[in-house]
Amino acid sequence: MTSIHIVPKINQIELQPRGEYSLGPESLLCFPADCPRAGRLLMKMTGLKTQTASDPGGAIRLEFDQQVQQDEGYVLTIDAAGVLIRAKSDRGLFYGVQSLRQLLPASIETTGIVAPVVLPYMRIEDAPRFAYRGFMLDEARHFFGMQAVKRVLDLLALQKLNKFHWHLSDHQGWRIEIKKYPKLTEIGSRRSKTQRNGLLALKAVYDHQEVSGFYTQAQIREIVAYAADNFIDVIPEIDLPGHSTAALAAYPELSCDGMAVEVGVDVGLASFYSLPKLVCAGKEASFTFLQNVLDELIELFPARTIHLGSDEAGKKVWQNCPDCQARIKEQGLKDENELQDYFINRLARHVFDQGCAVIGWNDGLFAHSDDRIIIQNWFHAYKETIQKIKAGQKAIMSPMASYYLNIPFRVSSLKQSYLYEPHVPELTEKEAHNILGVEAPYWTEFVNNRAKLEWGMFPRLLAISETAWTERNNKNYEDFENRLAVLELRLDQLGVSHTSPLCYKKYRQFSNPLSFIFGLMDDPDREFKAYTKSA
Repeated sequence: MTSIHIVPKINQIELQPRGEYSLGPESLLCFPADCPRAGRLLMKMTGLKTQTASDPGGAIRLEFDQQVQQDEGYVLTIDAAGVLIRAKSDRGLFYGVQSLRQLLPASIETTGIVAPVVLPYMRIEDAPRFAYRGFMLDEARHFFGMQAVKRVLDLLALQKLNKFHWHLSDHQGWRIEIKKYPKLTEIGSRRSKTQRNGLLALKAVYDHQEVSGFYTQAQIREIVAYAADNFIDVIPEIDLPGHSTAALAAYPELSCDGMAVEVGVDVGLASFYSLPKLVCAGKEASFTFLQNVLDELIELFPARTIHLGSDEAGKKVWQNCPDCQARIKEQGLKDENELQDYFINRLARHVFDQGCAVIGWNDGLFAHSDDRIIIQNWFHAYKETIQKIKAGQKAIMSPMASYYLNIPFRVSSLKQSYLYEPHVPELTEKEAHNILGVEAPYWTEFVNNRAKLEWGMFPRLLAISETAWTERNNKNYEDFENRLAVLELRLDQLGVSHTSPLCYKKYRQFSNPLSFIFGLMDDPDREFKAYTKSA
């Protein structure tokens, strides 16, 4: 029987024992005028002409059907009448077209359909497991630019991912124009050098190359519109109150001591906890500034979800700040952790009041954080996160050991990424419904060009997209590897840099804690250098 090599794996398929339909260069397309995005994708990938409105025929047809249950679901049928994709929305039709794309030869990515393509009769009924299927790109550490981001969005759409989390500020750079505060990009978007050795390196080594760049608000709108054409919501992140050295380089008066500071150049352990700068939680000017920034973000991003970061904020500077200590006393707070909850809650309420959602990293949400904030679980405070999920708080799962795409394969294998199950055993089936989905973060401390960016994304992101889309009982790692071998031919046609099978098969098993620690101390480019040398 014919094998179907689609990633992420479809959830229900019935292959007919006999019967084939042939598509050719003269085949015609037919789709409703009110499914423009699915229709454009269909025309782009096939190169075929559309049928006239007076004749509803066509070898490939898209139709709206309110009987399809899920908004993102679709039904794809191939029989003697041709290829028919039905869905209740343009979004569902778009995902159906993405599945059809992988049924066609990889060569269509560059040529369209220029020779007969024979497809077996089948019926596919498919819909996603999770509503939130995400990827995060860190552009604070390295700036890639509009065309690179649009290419990333195209690749996310191929995998039926629907959330693009955009990390736009950190110690090492501020990447988005805020009209009320121009120094954020005039000063905060440039740094003089970058640490080049591992995250846990004991002594930093620098490259002494300036890194700069930011997006104007016009460019942001263009990217957001492009993402919408791929049914992807863009979620901006401004990390607070830590990870904020670039912002404080521009406006040092917002720090506790008000002293000048340079945009961060370290990306190792020191940059996470030990930098002596946080946004001051005691100064009222901090909240005025941040609320104005958030107002501009909300206007730019129609998905109406803001990520406030909140992770890895060392509290020593607040302990020694008279303004922060006065705020603790004024609000009747116990300590600096409760001060951070106050800080994040106050900003979150400002966002909530405008009808938007808020996400925060789990280690920055303490006992008194607003339970309307969506938790993004990555590493620390796991037990506390599970308790909050049990109590009804919503969450996104992004486990560092399995889902961080910047971690080397020798530390975290492809198999480990694939086998991670977001419905963790501590949760009952009912409690697990509070998990909205999964997201793969990609931190770019050591990623400074498109080839390296894509190499780290693929194929690990494909494994994660399968968990996001495919029901748990339909997953199988060996089957995934077989389908992956075919999809890699498509990535080659698209010119996508990706890890070779020799590399990811070399690291098949789960890593032990020591290999994880020593891997992060090692040369962060070792695998990529070996890959490019052998390519």
